Amino acid sequence: MNESAVNNLVTHQQPANEPTQHTDNVVLQGRALNKQYRQSTEQTGIVLHDIDIDVHAGDFTVIMGASGAGKSTLLYVLSGMDQPTSGEVYYQGARIDTLGERRMAQLRAKEFGFVFQQPNLIGNLTLLENVCLAGYVAADRDGGEVRTEAERLLERMHVAHAAHRLPSEVSGGEAQRAAIARAVINHPGMLFADEPTGALNRRNSDDVLDLLSELNRNGQSILMVTHDVRAAIRSNRVLYVRDGELLGEFPLGVYRPDDAKAREISLTAWLSDMGW
Repeated sequence: MNESAVNNLVTHQQPANEPTQHTDNVVLQGRALNKQYRQSTEQTGIVLHDIDIDVHAGDFTVIMGASGAGKSTLLYVLSGMDQPTSGEVYYQGARIDTLGERRMAQLRAKEFGFVFQQPNLIGNLTLLENVCLAGYVAADRDGGEVRTEAERLLERMHVAHAAHRLPSEVSGGEAQRAAIARAVINHPGMLFADEPTGALNRRNSDDVLDLLSELNRNGQSILMVTHDVRAAIRSNRVLYVRDGELLGEFPLGVYRPDDAKAREISLTAWLSDMGW
């Protein structure tokens, strides 16, 4: 592992006169990723099998597959929330799967944002305080700057009216929009989303997807797991995973609302061909 490259990522510094591993605008890369779980003394369950994946800067990539196919495990391995049994993960050219827990936690706090099916907000903090807390964790910004940024993000996420309410006092859609604000307050190089609309009704789902699309239009790289075709068509490409193997890729190009129905039809047909 290139130690100085990881140090520079964690401290937001650029390496001096140092060649970058894996260039060509690839921000996140997995090579020969395998993940196994011991089911018993004699059996091993294979969750990921020899997966290669590249995510370029500015991509909105979606991973789809049946329940248990390994799509969430792949996201967790790529984001450093889980370790591959074998294989390598690179972020901005630096290998990260071999980092210790402390260094990995620092990298996730500074460089990665996470949105899950449930908002996972701290119940005794207001929405604004939840977003600010993520900014404080980065440890290189003063409190006033963090609060100003948090207020701006809540406004951008159309939830500023609820900034001083507790999570129990807002709707699921409002809580999820606050969770997105929390995820991007440190301007992450990668935003990871695991079924971000899975617990929302259609209206709130559309609101969340609109926000993710806006973030991507402004340059945010996103890797999202979903089972929802209506969510997947917001991406510029869909990867299909079955039984732990990456079987195919469907390019969608830039999302435009007027093309939504055609994208949904073509993606559904491709997924059917893939055995979805």
